This record gives sequence, C-alpha cells and structure tokens, in this order.
Amino acid sequence: MSAAYPRKSRMTLFCLAVFTGALAAGFFVRLAVKEDRRSGNPSTPRTMEITIYLIADSGQRYYLQPVKRTVDAGGEPVRAALEELIKGPEEESGLLPVVPPTVRIRSLEVEGGICRLDLSKEYILDAPAIGVCAATERLSLAAIGNTLTELEGISAVVLEVEGLRRGAVDGRYVEDLWGFFGLPDRIERDVSLIGPPGLDKNMAARIPAWKRIDKRALAASLGWGEVVRGPLGVRKVALTFDAGASGLPTPAILDSLHEAGVQATFFLTGQFSDSYPDLVRRMAEEGHELANHSYTHPRFTEISAEEAEDQITRTEQRIRELTGLSTKPYFRFPYGARDSSLVRLVNSLGYLSVFWTVDSLDWEEGITPEQVRQRVVSAAVPGAIILMHCGSPQEAQILSLVIEDLRNMGYEMVTLSELLAAGSETIEQPPPFTPYERSGFHRKIGAGK
Repeated sequence: MSAAYPRKSRMTLFCLAVFTGALAAGFFVRLAVKEDRRSGNPSTPRTMEITIYLIADSGQRYYLQPVKRTVDAGGEPVRAALEELIKGPEEESGLLPVVPPTVRIRSLEVEGGICRLDLSKEYILDAPAIGVCAATERLSLAAIGNTLTELEGISAVVLEVEGLRRGAVDGRYVEDLWGFFGLPDRIERDVSLIGPPGLDKNMAARIPAWKRIDKRALAASLGWGEVVRGPLGVRKVALTFDAGASGLPTPAILDSLHEAGVQATFFLTGQFSDSYPDLVRRMAEEGHELANHSYTHPRFTEISAEEAEDQITRTEQRIRELTGLSTKPYFRFPYGARDSSLVRLVNSLGYLSVFWTVDSLDWEEGITPEQVRQRVVSAAVPGAIILMHCGSPQEAQILSLVIEDLRNMGYEMVTLSELLAAGSETIEQPPPFTPYERSGFHRKIGAGK
C-alpha cells in the first residue's frame, strides 16, 4: 500500500497537469478568436466560397450578375472579397468590371455590422477606364454593397475615398463620386439591381446636367471673382431663387418647375434650411442645384470678416447634413451688399460671388404677379442670371407663365452651372473660356434682396 500511494499521487498530478494545460490552451484559443472578431475578421477557413457582383450587358440595359469564386481568404474574407471585386471579370466571361483595376484598399474594418471601407483615389480618377456612366456608377456602388453584405455580420458599407467622404481629391469632389448620383451615406444591399431588367444605359440623359460639371474647374476658368451673367452667345438663362424668408410659397414654385421640367439654382440660407428641411431635401431630390446665401441673411458690409466666414461655413455644413450636397462654389451676398474685399473673402473660401442680370423685383411690396412677369420677360437677354425669391407669393402664382413666355422667346432655362459652362466643348470637363462681366460691380451695391 505504501509503495502504491506515490504512484497514485504521481498519476493524479499528471492528470491535473494535462487538465490545466487543456484549459489554458482553450483559453488562448478563445482569446485569439475574440481578438480576431474584434478586429473585424471573423474566424474563417482559409479556403472559402464567396459571391461577388459584376456588370452584365443585356444590350440596352446593365444589371448585376452574381459570380461565385473559391478563394484563399487567409482569415480575411472581407479583404478577399474586395480583392476579387477589384480583380474584375475573368476573360471571355462577357461581364464588365465594377471597380477600376488600379484601385487599392487603404483600410477596412467591421464593427456593429458596418463595414467601413477606404479606397484609393483611383476609384474616382480612373473611372473612365471601366466606361463610366450614370448606370455603372449606381451599379458599382451596389456591387460593393451586395458583395460585402453577402458576408456574415455585415449589413451595410460606409465608403470613403482617400479617407474622405467630402472634399476634393486631385480636383474631383469625393461627394460627387463620378458626377451622376454622388456618394451615399451608407451603401445597403440592393437586390433590385441583381439580374434583369437592371438599368437603362441611357439613363444619364435623365440626370441633371449640372451634376456632370466640374464646378471647381469651371469657377477657376472664370477667374473666380464675381459673375453677373453667362455667355452672350447662347440663348439660355438661369433661374436662380434666393431662400432667406418664408417658405410657404416654395412648394408651388417647386411644382411649377417640376411640371415644366426645369432645374433651377437655389441660394439657401441656414435659417431657411432649419425651418424647411423637407423643402431643401425636395429641391435636391428633384435635381435642383443648391448654393450658399449665408446663415441669417445679414448685410455683409455690416459684419466682421470672421462673422462673414462663419455665416458661410455654417450654411455649407447645414446643407450637407440635409442633402449630402455641397453649396460650393456659388455664394450670393444677402441684399447684394458687398465690396471687393468681401468678394475676395468668399473666393478664399472656395466660392464664386454670384450677382444677377435681371432682378424680378418679386420681393417689392405691392408688386403684382403680372408686373413680375413683365419685368422678367422684358429684361431677359442671352446669358441672363435671373433673380427670384422662394418667399414670393407673386412668383408662385406667375412662374409657370414666365417659363412659358421665355420658351416662346426661344430661351432654354438652365441651372447656373449649365449657363456658365455653355459653349464649352464638353460639359464634364469644361475648358477655360472668357469670363463674362465678372467684375466691375456695375449695379448699385445693395440693390435688391
């Protein structure tokens, strides 16, 4: 018995050591898995099947085609799926790429079901390499969203380019993406684009033309400063509306523009946007161009430079929050009150000062709708920038007739960007052309509102 006891003790100690080792090994395995999941890379086999989405061409339309591939994920299925998407279609497949092959993945992480993805600038700059158009822009974003939401634990994608969701990269605005629809706040799964019918190849014709204009390059070609009219050699006019007062007449104004198929440029104040956020969103959704008109509509000649800058930057931020669109590069001084130093200030903030050629006087007390109509129609000239107001009941009553009159006179009504770019050979990349009456302040400072 005395000899067996030590042997039993040694056996007990051995079993205890084995058990303790197993517990420790299990702890470290669990720790590794937990750490792996926390970093956004769920524990997965190295070899796995993934589904990516590429563009199929049915003749008149494009749609997304699911493609299954077996890849060595190396424990990083999200990165592996993206790399396959960037790699694009196999030869002879007949499918089209959704991402330029030069794109690099700068960073990605998954947290709370959201994949935060940062792609290199080639996603925007090299888009022509994959035949960019409005349909392929929509399908590219949908392909990224659908490919990544195929993976467990991902419900949406937040996309950045060079670490930005807003701002310029090599002269291109990130928020504009390829120039058609723009970059959404979140990319979610869109099954409507998988398989036929998909999207019409010619849908770009229905996208507002101003969205395809590099507005920063356009302003630079004009030499910044100030504009008061567009090119003299085109029979076009720009309808521009200042929104700094009541929004009650605005729905009727938007209805008239929508019924006539006209896009206008709206100069918005921050206060108007706070009071009527749904109207601002509607302006954006119906394809109108948005510009900056200060936050509280003060006379800029009576405030400091610091206050002036704050008025402009706060409004830009508010409009972005509501619509995702930038107000740059157009700013209109409230009441038209400005001087050369103030014009230089707004230029330094990335804005072109925009005055007007024709003041409709729809803001004057006692003016009738018919007087507003006659004022606009009689003063219209080629290249005119026409000033109107969202808070004018007279404008709301007469706008449809004004549009009809101008059309009967042979004028096309366009946004400010389209007017200023008129005459250039390509609307996507307007070349430098002669600025028209961009200086001189030939009208009385402070005239109009």
